[in-house]
Amino acid sequence: MSQYNSVNEEMKAQAEKVKKRPLPKRIAYFWYYHKWQIIGGTAAVLLVGSILHTLLTDHQKLYLTGVFINTRLTNTGREELITDYAAANDIDTQKYSVDFDCSLFYNVEDPTDSVSTYTPVMMLAYSEGKVGDFALIDAKTFDFFGAAGYFCNLSETFDEALLAPYEDKLYTYDYDDGNGSIPIAVDISDAPRLNQLGYESDDGVLFSLFYDAPHKEQAITFLTWLYTE
Repeated sequence: MSQYNSVNEEMKAQAEKVKKRPLPKRIAYFWYYHKWQIIGGTAAVLLVGSILHTLLTDHQKLYLTGVFINTRLTNTGREELITDYAAANDIDTQKYSVDFDCSLFYNVEDPTDSVSTYTPVMMLAYSEGKVGDFALIDAKTFDFFGAAGYFCNLSETFDEALLAPYEDKLYTYDYDDGNGSIPIAVDISDAPRLNQLGYESDDGVLFSLFYDAPHKEQAITFLTWLYTE
């Protein structure tokens, strides 16, 4: 069990820990000295991904692409999740592609291992390549990726009717740009289908939309589905 009394309390505590570290300076330094390697690596990832996707799913149209970070979901669980979601929403998977990338992990305490080093590059590819629609990230890890500006302002993406059910679940972030804190995620720790995603409620799981997501409506539909039983 978590040492915190609520998910929001844990998220705020973890956010404070992140803020005490010189993370922005580290990110800026890393970007300054390694930006061309990152850009080149991202281009390679996108190229390979595009080729593989064309070869494997050229008969399908993209419907929804989600990115899960630090999930415990197995390959079997991933396939079952796709099947259940597609069936519930009458998606013809012979014509449309639903894909969840559950291979990404990131350790905020030690981001130098090979898997953690690889994950930010993939997140950049999903965001800037206009491939990813939504991301699921545990609260402990979220601020690292939230600070990168990958996620959209939900108050500008959701209309009032869609936002209303999640008003008390919004997670805000302040980019220090003079605009104050903006909602960039929904805390889904109480979602009935959370375990099906490979997370536990103590993880403090957050749902975000990529700012340039090509299928925002489908991503919002997925969020709604998580709260069905």
